[in-house]
Amino acid sequence: MTSANIVRHRDRRGGYTLTELLIVLIVAAIISSMALPRFFSFIRHLNARSATSRVVADLTMARTQAVREGRSVSLRMTGASTYQITVDNGAAVLRTIKTVDVRGGQRDVSLAPTAARVIFDSRGMLTAASAQQLRVVRLGKVDTVSISAVGRVYRGGN
Repeated sequence: MTSANIVRHRDRRGGYTLTELLIVLIVAAIISSMALPRFFSFIRHLNARSATSRVVADLTMARTQAVREGRSVSLRMTGASTYQITVDNGAAVLRTIKTVDVRGGQRDVSLAPTAARVIFDSRGMLTAASAQQLRVVRLGKVDTVSISAVGRVYRGGN
């Protein structure tokens, strides 16, 4: 081998050209621009499901608390996105267990109907005056929470 061949061989370096890197970056930008709107829609959907999960968990907790205390416990709507879980003596509130704002860090989450009251008796069963369904609404997407006559809480319709 001549010394010219050795020098030429040493100057060859592995790697990519600037053109190849730019093409890869452009393709990555195009793919991400197609995927981002779908990703943000998925995140909004998860936020609405999170609010629904919170309502389901609180209704289940209210039912358990009613059986534990041997008294009526209710979930009372206090606003478009807020409610209280209270221990009741008929129509009178004995004490408030917790106050919840389902929005959390989210905006545009609301509950319907806003005047609803879900009441569990001392056996954990739904009383006749109770709402049997609540709706969690976020940006046009609606999740339904249903409560059966025996007090079981379900996500979705009856």
